[in-house]
Amino acid sequence: MGDGEDEPIIVECGEGEEPNMFGECELIDCPEGYTRDSNGECVEEEDCDTSSEDILELFPNLDIEVSQEIANIINLYGQDFGINTKEKLKHFLSQAGHESLNFNDFEENLNYRVNKLGIDYWQSRFNPYTSYLNPPTTYLDPNKENPNDYSSSISTIFVDHESFANYVYNDANRGSNYKLGNINDGDGYKYRGRGVFQLTGRNNFVNFNSFYQENYNSDINLIESPDLLNNDLELAIISALWFYEINVLNSINLDEETSVEDVTKKINGGLKGLNDRKNIYENSNEFIDCI
Repeated sequence: MGDGEDEPIIVECGEGEEPNMFGECELIDCPEGYTRDSNGECVEEEDCDTSSEDILELFPNLDIEVSQEIANIINLYGQDFGINTKEKLKHFLSQAGHESLNFNDFEENLNYRVNKLGIDYWQSRFNPYTSYLNPPTTYLDPNKENPNDYSSSISTIFVDHESFANYVYNDANRGSNYKLGNINDGDGYKYRGRGVFQLTGRNNFVNFNSFYQENYNSDINLIESPDLLNNDLELAIISALWFYEINVLNSINLDEETSVEDVTKKINGGLKGLNDRKNIYENSNEFIDCI
């Protein structure tokens, strides 16, 4: 018999674990720069940095200062969003290059010609311009809009950006699978596409804003100031990294066999601009590598 005191309980834990104050095994934090693999072992974190020189080779129109800033942002934040292999970096850059006109434009282009609506663009929302000629040359659908009602007062050749975006991006005018969260008057234009990947719609802005505030800077408010996404290069790129991880890296196993078509469908929803995306990707094979 003992002296009345409880015998100490010996807890046997597995590799990489230690008992906590409750006698339960829990994982030991890996040292900085390491992460746990599928076997629970601490392994060195993978990363894929790039350089100003490589970015400039791929996008030669850029100023060297801008290419350096792009490289710095990708190197600082890329790993947070799963950019840890050359293939993931190359696909990101090929999509980013196309969506932003080679990192030159971070706001959606709404310069649609009025006489092309219902013919070349937005056929589901507008009757063809020719429907309103005298005499009309095509059938007039009462459920579609007259392109002339959206012409700019400055130049009747192009649409008025604000009224056009408020119509086509308003949830009331969109199918159930294409809602953007734009339920308030003016949301369509306020949350038009911005950032490297043209983040569009109130829902995307709310979700990215919440993520960014929680992980990086709680003082940033993209709901009130959505133009920050096209005026701040760091925010523009981080928003694209965020979108890329959610829509591409979290949904497909991206490796050397992954096609530009597969990635484009996840980013664009279709294959718009596929040739340009492919060209940038092919060029990245020559210029982009992890450093």
